[in-house]
Amino acid sequence: MHSDQYRKEMERAAIEASKRTNGLRANEKLLLEYGTAVKLLKEYAEKAVKDASLYQDASFSEKLKVRSDRVREIYVKLKKANLNPLEKRKFDLLSKN
Repeated sequence: MHSDQYRKEMERAAIEASKRTNGLRANEKLLLEYGTAVKLLKEYAEKAVKDASLYQDASFSEKLKVRSDRVREIYVKLKKANLNPLEKRKFDLLSKN
C-alpha cells in the first residue's frame, strides 16, 4: 500500500512538473525539481520530528532515504552546473532550507 501510494504521489508530481517545466531551460528545470525534492524531504523530516516512532517503520525510513538521496543527487548536479546569478541565488536560497 505504501509503495503504491508513493508511486501515485510521484506520478502526480511528475505530471505537474511536466506542465510547469514546458519551455524552461535545463538549469531552471533542475532548480524546480530541487525545490520540490527539498520540500518533500522537509515534510517527511517534520513527520519524524512529530512522531519519533516513525523511524522504526522500515517503509518510512526507506522513503526518507530515497528522498534524501534525491535531494543530494540534484544538489550535486546544480553545484556542477553553470548557473547564472539569478539561478545561483535561487539555488542558495533552496539549499538553506
